[in-house]
Amino acid sequence: MNDNLNVLREKISAVDEQILMLLAERVNIAKEIGKIKRENGKPIADREREKQVYAKVRMCAEKLGLNPKDCEQVFKDIVKMCKRVQYEL
Repeated sequence: MNDNLNVLREKISAVDEQILMLLAERVNIAKEIGKIKRENGKPIADREREKQVYAKVRMCAEKLGLNPKDCEQVFKDIVKMCKRVQYEL
């Protein structure tokens, strides 16, 4: 049992690392978007775009058998982090 548990924990750790790498990529893209918005005098916050993101997240989550509300909350935190990075530019 311990061997199986350790193998599964190693798999979780690998997935966590992949998630963090993708999160870093998303933040870097958000920085570029923030620069473009700043150069064009656009506000950082775009509620309409956020609504689109959350709707897509809920739809994808449901297709994957995940709880849509839980996934939306995760993405709200991600969007919040990305906006904070954009405001700090």
